[in-house]
Amino acid sequence: MSHQNWETKKIFEGEEVFLVKINTDIADTLFERKLVLKMKDGYPWVVRPTSLPCPSCAASSSCCSHRKTEKFLRALHVFVWIERNGIIGPDPQGRQRSIHHRNEDKLDARVKNLALGTQAAHARLHNSKRRRHSRRKRFESAGLYRPHLPAQVVELTEEEKKKIVPPKKSENAVNTLFDEIRNLEALLEENFDQVLEDTAHLEGQGKSIPRSAPASEWRAPKSRLMGLHMPRMGCSKAEACFVRVYASHDLDLARVAEVLAVREGLLHILLRRVPVAVAVERWVKYRRLPTKTVTFRYELVEHQPGRRGKKAVVPTARRQAAI
Repeated sequence: MSHQNWETKKIFEGEEVFLVKINTDIADTLFERKLVLKMKDGYPWVVRPTSLPCPSCAASSSCCSHRKTEKFLRALHVFVWIERNGIIGPDPQGRQRSIHHRNEDKLDARVKNLALGTQAAHARLHNSKRRRHSRRKRFESAGLYRPHLPAQVVELTEEEKKKIVPPKKSENAVNTLFDEIRNLEALLEENFDQVLEDTAHLEGQGKSIPRSAPASEWRAPKSRLMGLHMPRMGCSKAEACFVRVYASHDLDLARVAEVLAVREGLLHILLRRVPVAVAVERWVKYRRLPTKTVTFRYELVEHQPGRRGKKAVVPTARRQAAI
């Protein structure tokens, strides 16, 4: 039969009594160092009681009375860990560490109930246990839970609808980045036919382009289950026009921005698109320009089975020959 190596200490705070579980050797250490236990912020703390002479007789050699003070050293569970394992330092990655109670009982400071981990892992552990139940179970109290009421919808008559004046757009309104990109694409689509004729002399100099990735790779079950879709490689009219203008000016983005009379930052956004980057790479390596364009139509596509999420509207491409 195993011998119990821990005992229970009582902490009196007013009318309340707290029972603290502690190992026997730690209790002996506290007794030898004349340390006591006090409650602070819901945790038992190790306290060193001291006594100072009263201010009236501090200058004299004989003291008539003393006033008692207490110095809080550290929390009991931290004190126990340091006595058993040494000073708590950061982990090899430099992250701060803290002590965790395994059974989440703050009054149980036995060695087997303590664990060392990073502060981030400690916070994640407690937050995950708080979110174990649904919001209704967590906030329901004696059956008084009430869900949020939906917004009230007021039906207007035809006369009231006619009185509503739509807001007027300010003349000095600043276009957003989305509007600037759409205006740039409209400008490039409008001049696509003219740019196609002007850059026709650049065609016919290229080499054959080897196939880089088989289509079966994107039809694999693992890719479909992960929700991955094959990136669009074909350029739209606006993107093909930009690539041809970019190639005709020797890949000088500043000159292209000056010709199109737009900010250079907008052209950087176009260059980050996958079809544009692929077309520019094919021009540099194989001297081939995009001769086919892709038109878009938007349709409702559901996520792959096995993945949670709502339906989303995604663009799908349809390839057609350039005019």
